[in-house]
Amino acid sequence: MAVMGLLLLAILHFTHTELHLGKSELALSRFSSCVMIITYGAYFFLLLEMQQNMQVPSYSICVVVGWIMGHPLDLNFQLFETTTLIMTVLVVAFMLQDGTSNYFKGVILVFCYLIVAASSLYI
Repeated sequence: MAVMGLLLLAILHFTHTELHLGKSELALSRFSSCVMIITYGAYFFLLLEMQQNMQVPSYSICVVVGWIMGHPLDLNFQLFETTTLIMTVLVVAFMLQDGTSNYFKGVILVFCYLIVAASSLYI
């Protein structure tokens, strides 16, 4: 869901098809962040019912807090960040597809992380 929200914003930005120039991206970012926070809240509630741990959705909360404080923060990432996110989601999905793990898969994921980190230095 988070990837879909980021990808739709990137498509809106790069195709220049927004209705209100500059305001549509911010409005869509705020809406997507609110939907993700509601989803995380439901997830948090279900995890409390099942007594498990959860991760905190930091960036969506930052967008909403920025909105409350009057600072325009959106989810519009550049093409490199969006493509990197999609590729990492696909790599991890393919690694976890069969439901098993081993050291070799872990090493591959660490090396993929190193490639992403190294390429981030050059943008």
